[in-house]
Amino acid sequence: MRSMTAYAQVYKKRGSFYLEIILRSLNFKYLQISVHNLPYERLLLEERIKNEIKKHIFRGKIEVFIFLRGLKDNLTKIYQGYFSSLEKVTRKYNIGVTLNLNDLLHISSSLLYKEVKDDLVLSAIREGVSKLLEFKEREGKLIKEEIKKNLQKLKENAKKIN
Repeated sequence: MRSMTAYAQVYKKRGSFYLEIILRSLNFKYLQISVHNLPYERLLLEERIKNEIKKHIFRGKIEVFIFLRGLKDNLTKIYQGYFSSLEKVTRKYNIGVTLNLNDLLHISSSLLYKEVKDDLVLSAIREGVSKLLEFKEREGKLIKEEIKKNLQKLKENAKKIN
């Protein structure tokens, strides 16, 4: 017996990047998988993530949260490279560019994801699904024991009525 509700968290480090994957499973009649925080440039990866999950989970609402962080030194190098390229283009074509904080955050996410290969994300997903299934099994055993206790109490109360 497996519980429908479960949680799993996985951390992976490669080079100067940290990847955190959080999976949450909730009760739902069908299988519905949502992937959050993945830049639109990586939409093909979303399908690969969903397919990996579908191999092991057949029912429930599964939410996948992906967080990618770079070490400060690495982020500085990435930003310097990006802004250097941007500066060259703006000078070459005489274009004025103004960036705000939202632009910078979006650029940050996109640039970080370009540095991380799909295999790292998929490896973390596989590990997360494995942990999620272990959690479901543990919770399922607890639920089963609770049901047995409640059934025993019902039997005892039924005997008292007769």
